[in-house]
Amino acid sequence: MKNDQEIYKNNEEIIRNSNSSKKYYILILACSFLGGFLFYVVQYNAIELIGPSTSALLVCLLSPIFITILSIIYFNEKLDSLKIIGFILATIGTLILMSRGDLNNLNLFSENFFGNILGISQPIIWAVYSILLKKLTKKLTPIQIMRYVIYIGTLELFLFVIFMGELDIFIENFLNPYVILNVAYLAIIASVIGGILWASSMKKLEASKVASFLYAEPFLTLLFSFVLGIEQDILVPLLGGILILIAVIIISSR
Repeated sequence: MKNDQEIYKNNEEIIRNSNSSKKYYILILACSFLGGFLFYVVQYNAIELIGPSTSALLVCLLSPIFITILSIIYFNEKLDSLKIIGFILATIGTLILMSRGDLNNLNLFSENFFGNILGISQPIIWAVYSILLKKLTKKLTPIQIMRYVIYIGTLELFLFVIFMGELDIFIENFLNPYVILNVAYLAIIASVIGGILWASSMKKLEASKVASFLYAEPFLTLLFSFVLGIEQDILVPLLGGILILIAVIIISSR
């Protein structure tokens, strides 16, 4: 612990004074925008339009695949036949998830079309955020990173609320106990603690390996959605999720 404190003692000062300070400021702003603002706006709108289980399956199971794709592009990792098979299976699984067994749902004029676009955008945003986050962990501790991401991201979200003309809704529900409990869980546990754990993992492990731990989340979401009566038809999403899971295992097998 003492060594870690010594290593990172002057990190913020280094960022302010080094020749590469502009680069890291840009990375911090990009991470706060992607991980502290845009991801949440897209995610909650996707949940509203296509449901929590489909949204969770898309973001958690496709994120490792998009991270792998970015790693191939950015880190020049090899694209072998197994990865190609995995990508094909992932595509089929994604189509099943987005269509829910009915290809008409993929139609441009389908009521689920915009929700599907938002749903598929989630893992792309998270993958880009994770790759940028990995670069930041070379200079900052996970807690320092999350402090920047949360502070700047919260400011961006607040400005977005004002821009959308929804400040009155925010004020009306500010002291609602039910809202406070939900927001407290999402803010403290899901965002702060979860974000620190994610950043810590990114620092210690390869990005693709960290992403693999997301596999359990969508199936738990699917289970809770069924138990709580939020979603009744879980067979088709489950099939799509299993196909994507198999694809991720194949892609990560080497």
